[in-house]
Amino acid sequence: MTTETLNEWRGVRPACYPAGTPATNMQGYYVRATDEDEARTKLTARYPGETFEISLWKQYFVRPQELKLFGEFEPVQGKAAAVSIPVDAKAWELFDLPGAENAAKRLTAALRRAINAETQAEAIEIMEEALDADEDFGAADSEPRAEAKHCLKIARGERFSDF
Repeated sequence: MTTETLNEWRGVRPACYPAGTPATNMQGYYVRATDEDEARTKLTARYPGETFEISLWKQYFVRPQELKLFGEFEPVQGKAAAVSIPVDAKAWELFDLPGAENAAKRLTAALRRAINAETQAEAIEIMEEALDADEDFGAADSEPRAEAKHCLKIARGERFSDF
């Protein structure tokens, strides 16, 4: 049985801290990747324009077919920057129920519309309706809401604390 290493990497932004601050005292951003280069690529795609210092956080050994356990993301160009958005139930962190993948597709479609909405208020309304409509699948929970806020913040270049 072949296995691959899937590590969890911790990235920190040293430019945000006074010189000499230990990396252990900096806020960490975590990503799963097979190597440091992939981790850096994922972090810089999620946080465009940021520079990260990367270190190994945890190490896992998985079979190749398990690499998709953490969900699928795809890049989308927003008004302010490109962002990787979730496209399946695992990435949205929805409940493992029949119909969750369809709910994820609806959420992804709503997020695309929200990213391209004319106003921030319209973007919020689109996402609130979508998240609430699929609450039976866990879409109204904090994780999917946080994912949507994060994607909108990067893609639109605006703060989203209202939903």
